[in-house]
Amino acid sequence: MRLLDLCCGAGRHGAALARRGFAPVGLDLSAALLSRARAQGLRVSRGDMRALPFAGESFELVLQLFTSFGYFEQDAENAAVLAEIARVLVPGGRHVLDLMHKQRVLAALVPRSEELRGEVRWIQERSFDPVRRRVEKRVTRIDAADRRDTWCESVAVYEPAEIAVLLAAQGLRVEALWGDFDGRPFDLDAPRMIVVARR
Repeated sequence: MRLLDLCCGAGRHGAALARRGFAPVGLDLSAALLSRARAQGLRVSRGDMRALPFAGESFELVLQLFTSFGYFEQDAENAAVLAEIARVLVPGGRHVLDLMHKQRVLAALVPRSEELRGEVRWIQERSFDPVRRRVEKRVTRIDAADRRDTWCESVAVYEPAEIAVLLAAQGLRVEALWGDFDGRPFDLDAPRMIVVARR
């Protein structure tokens, strides 16, 4: 099976797939993470998921795991990701999209937390912007010398109907909706929202 591990990072999922007899191709933007994936013997490429460096109809399965969709601020850019996935899938090919469960995340959202790890203090501030449908996190790292590094993370979160519309616009039809990787039904108690779509 020709399989693309999209946003493969350091190859955590690719290595697990390889141990099970698959030969995944990984793609990520981070050169540092890709070097770690290559060190595990994985076949990976560097690129932007809005413009995949693969010919059309190259893969039977595209995996997009661990909340690796919804990064871009503009809906058009997130739609471009799905358009590229549809382009590289063979007819009948599948896209597995692992997303945060919006309602569960919002119910458990802790606005601020602090943690001391050794001599480093970590502060995390979290919020939800309902207009932009984004969960945002600001992380501050303060070392023993009071040096601070701060960065922000932001990802769009979706209801099942919203993601189905986005997929359908690119010719991808939702075939299954799971609440975890064991295939349990998606419901209010599910830890994740895993969408299986078919071209």
